[in-house]
Amino acid sequence: MSIATKRGDDGTTSLLYGKRVPKTHVRVCAYGAVDEMTSALGMARATCPQDSVKQKIEHIQADIILLMGELALDDERQEKYIAEGKSISEEALTYIEEAVIELETRLPRFTHFVHPGESLYSANMHLARSICRRAERDILQIREHGHFVRDLVLQYVNRLSDLCWLWAREDEITVSQTDAE
Repeated sequence: MSIATKRGDDGTTSLLYGKRVPKTHVRVCAYGAVDEMTSALGMARATCPQDSVKQKIEHIQADIILLMGELALDDERQEKYIAEGKSISEEALTYIEEAVIELETRLPRFTHFVHPGESLYSANMHLARSICRRAERDILQIREHGHFVRDLVLQYVNRLSDLCWLWAREDEITVSQTDAE
């Protein structure tokens, strides 16, 4: 079967389980932004100098697949999908929150904003962070259009953007210390 089904030529696409919607539907926009987010995380992972962070990013990318699935469901299928455990979990949120806490406890206090680009990795991580923020706004649009989205989904994306910022900051501190030596 070809990837080019041509069914989307009319400006529609399928949600999970086949419901056809316009490609501009709020759910499509939201999971599209999340797809961009995981691609940007992939760029960050590919340029990351730390194996431990690469492993964490890969773990998060696996969780993001579940997140995209949940966003790609119409309201009628949400409850069943979540009950089956196919969606983003509290454990996924905890994983990110623990990484945030770990970084915040060992990084120096934040005193000023930075211009992304100290390294290719930190620039990629800032790109992932900014796409996370857009994805969060797009997910909120789902609610504003009267559709269902769990608080956990919004919390997850919000915390992920914080983590991306901290990872970028960690690298920027390392680069500036290396440059000072």
